[in-house]
Amino acid sequence: RGNQAAEVPTNKPRQPRGNQAAEEPPEPLEPAERGLKESKAKGPAGEALQRSDEELVALLKRPPKHVPELRTRDSYRKFFRGVGVGRMGRLLSEAYGEDEAKVAKRLALVRDVLSEDQ
Repeated sequence: RGNQAAEVPTNKPRQPRGNQAAEEPPEPLEPAERGLKESKAKGPAGEALQRSDEELVALLKRPPKHVPELRTRDSYRKFFRGVGVGRMGRLLSEAYGEDEAKVAKRLALVRDVLSEDQ
């Protein structure tokens, strides 16, 4: 027992075993390479940019619990990310008509993820 040498830890980096090559992680893809637009807000553009105004107004008129894309605040914000402020105001006004308080509340919810253009 006393004659066995104890293994001494070293500060050397571990070498890969067998076929494991030491390679660096891949570079993150740029938005253009992913096929997505980036809005001024953080993250990729939302699905609303791919839909017509008529489709969006129809979705907004339905109760949010029946529209998965609009069910939660986060999903609502993610869906409308990158839409122009003017377009979003028009969509909300058309969907909610005279209920200016509802329009203002929904617009405030997404204002920081909307685009200044359009």
